[in-house]
Order: sequence, then C-alpha cells, then structure tokens
Amino acid sequence: MQDSNKSFRSCKFPISIQINYALLYLINLTVSSFVDSYREQEHEHASVAMEEMDSKDHELSKFRRKNESLVRKCTRMREYVKNLTSKCKEWEETYSEKENVTQAFQRRYEAAMFKITELTSQVNISSASISTASSKTSQNNRSVVLKENNVDSQLKNDIGKRDENINSLKRRLLERSVHDENLGFTV
Repeated sequence: MQDSNKSFRSCKFPISIQINYALLYLINLTVSSFVDSYREQEHEHASVAMEEMDSKDHELSKFRRKNESLVRKCTRMREYVKNLTSKCKEWEETYSEKENVTQAFQRRYEAAMFKITELTSQVNISSASISTASSKTSQNNRSVVLKENNVDSQLKNDIGKRDENINSLKRRLLERSVHDENLGFTV
C-alpha cells in the first residue's frame, strides 16, 4: 500500500481529492484492521467454539454410551421383572393349589381328631363299665369258684365214701367167699 501511497502523492491532484483519497485510505486501513481483528476474534471464537464443540461432542458420545448401557440395563431389568412376574403367577397358582390341599388336610385332621376324641370317650366309658362288670364278674367268679370248690370237696367226700363202701363191700365179699369155701360151697 505504500507504493500506491507514493504514486498517490506524486500525482498532481487537487488537495481535496487527495484528502478524500487519504481519508478513504485511512478508512480502508481502519476497516481492514477492524476486519482483521474481527477475523482474529472470530477465529478465536471459532477455535473456542470448536474446543467447546469437541468437548460437547465428547460429552455427547459419553452420554450416548451411557444411554446405550442404560437401555441395555433397562432391557435386562424388563426381562428380569417379566420373569419374576411369571414366577409370581406360578407361585400364586401353586400356592392356591397347596392352600386348598392344606385346607382339605386340615379338615381331615380335625375330623380325625374329633373321631379320636369320640372313640377315646367311648373307650373310657367302656373301660369304666368293663371295670365295673369285671369287678362284678370277679365277685361272681369268686362265688362260683367257692361253690365249685364246695361241690368239688363234697364230690371228693362222696367219692371217698363210695370208695370206702366199695372197699368195704369187696372185703365183705372176699370174706364171704373165703367163708363159703371153708364151708364147702363152691360157686
């Protein structure tokens, strides 16, 4: 620009034009320095913006990876909850079946316990009556035994007397037969 400035001065233009050209030159310099500083600021802003954009891009990729990880985790959790739900339904069905079976066994147990109570009470009544009958029977048995013993001893006495009578009769018969032989009678 200095070359153009020399040529500009060496020209023989009127001063007003020269001033106008000088002003234009100054304006051009000012605009050009302003544009250069603006470009530098813009370049600085652009590099800062690029750094921020790189940083944001890095954050964005980090958030994307985290989001993908969370989506996978969410999918696994959904599957897990789905499995738990199906297991809960199975458990509920099994539990209701087992509860019905348990209640049926409980009713049977209570009925059996009631029957046992009834039978125990009947056995207690029966054993009381048996013990009463037993004591009466044992008393009756004793009297029967005593009577039998009396009859037995009487029969023994009677048999003993008969045996004595038979033996006495045998002796007599023997004596008579001896006596008759002595007399000479033969039978």
